[in-house]
Amino acid sequence: MPEALAQTEPFSPKLAVFALHCTKKVLDRIPGSVEEPEACTTTLGNWYVNILFSRPQVLLLVSEQTLLPVVIGAATLKSMVPRFAEQLAFVLHDLGVPKEDIISELREMMDFRICKTQSRKLLGHVNDYMYHLESALVDDRLPTFEHISLRLAETPINSHGFRNAAEMTRERFCR
Repeated sequence: MPEALAQTEPFSPKLAVFALHCTKKVLDRIPGSVEEPEACTTTLGNWYVNILFSRPQVLLLVSEQTLLPVVIGAATLKSMVPRFAEQLAFVLHDLGVPKEDIISELREMMDFRICKTQSRKLLGHVNDYMYHLESALVDDRLPTFEHISLRLAETPINSHGFRNAAEMTRERFCR
């Protein structure tokens, strides 16, 4: 057996991992320690998380790879990841991502790390979405967090040639 192969670890289902890069406002509400991110294995990459102290309080999660925003309630942060995964599945389905790809992405998201934010550029995008999110929460035509997530995903992004996260997400899954 070649030495390079002998030194690799055996296959483990725990190899699939992603990071939730949380703002200080979110980290202050999550018990436990902050970890260092590992290499991400998901199609959408790691996620940035911020909280909006509104009524209701909401979490905004933004994909590092496609800037896809997902909005969920912030009632309890203990159940944040399962609720996020469920909402992400709805949003991806509404964007036309194939069911097999959605299942695969959710399977990859079983193991996660809570980390500090690392990218000012990504935080800038998160802050832009937060501004739009505040407006969307008072819009009676957007009755659910799913609808709000989809509306935010259609927002043109200047630094990406005025493309939007919905387009970039569809393209990412069509590779």
